[in-house]
Amino acid sequence: MPLRDHDSYVTHHPKSSRSSSSSGRMAPQFTWLEVLWLGVVMVSYLMGYAVQISIIAERYSLEEPPTNRGLYIVFFLLPHLLAGLKNLQYHHRESMEEEGEDGAIGWLIHVFFLPFSPLIRLVRGVRFGMREKENWEDGIRFLDEMVTLGVLRLFEVFLGDGPTLCLLARDDVWGRSGDWQVQINGPQLGPGCGPMCQVDEAGPIDFWTVFRMLFLLSKMAQCITFYLIMVKRLQRLQHPHQYTHLREGNAKQGRTNIFATLILYAAHFFFIGSRIMGYSMVSATWGPWVYLIIGGHWLLNTGWHLITVVNSKGLTAAR
Repeated sequence: MPLRDHDSYVTHHPKSSRSSSSSGRMAPQFTWLEVLWLGVVMVSYLMGYAVQISIIAERYSLEEPPTNRGLYIVFFLLPHLLAGLKNLQYHHRESMEEEGEDGAIGWLIHVFFLPFSPLIRLVRGVRFGMREKENWEDGIRFLDEMVTLGVLRLFEVFLGDGPTLCLLARDDVWGRSGDWQVQINGPQLGPGCGPMCQVDEAGPIDFWTVFRMLFLLSKMAQCITFYLIMVKRLQRLQHPHQYTHLREGNAKQGRTNIFATLILYAAHFFFIGSRIMGYSMVSATWGPWVYLIIGGHWLLNTGWHLITVVNSKGLTAAR
């Protein structure tokens, strides 16, 4: 297999001989835990599609549509299309650097399933994982595909689920709260209503509204946790000499136990949730200004990430 042009922390090393002495010492990367986790990833991905489609259908069926309801469609299509284009970039690089990746069928699959690019990487990862017993280096390829899957799903998190959650909280939480409206705009009378008129308060938030908000928030925390853990594992497999001082085998491989994974998931769940509530409150109060705030914050974080990802050959953008 030809060498890759650069070596980043999410790029696997080229395959060497199967008779390598390290093949007998490397623990399997594709186990029943990975199968279970990939099942959760697939279910959450497909459910995310269904939930967002149901949200769009509901918004366009309301007699009094919310402000800027077209943004729900934008935040549904944009991340999936951009992730698909990014996946095409990955496939182009693989077709240039690796044997057997430049066939017409592969290109047709990547183009035809462009809106479902994470599923392509999931299937490829499972295929490499199932071949790990025959060739231990396919375990590294499995992790490489999982990191790519994690990167593609980050498009959903930052460009899809996050903005959609802000809109949902604005419309279904703060937009229904009489107390919040009084805090923002002061006491308001209903149309054609005198000083002694009593305005009916909005009903309680139903179960479906709460469920879809919690589901999207949970999916965001899961995607970030998945990406961080897979990057950690791939880093340690690519540079094992840097972790020889660790005693436990799981620590050397970068594996995280279930308790630590749950702690990491919970931390991201509450961290993201607090930001979503803050952005939605700003959106309900100041309207479009929130997009300027979020956009500036996103650009600063992107610039910081690109600058701080450094390898032996200088500045390199993360895959």
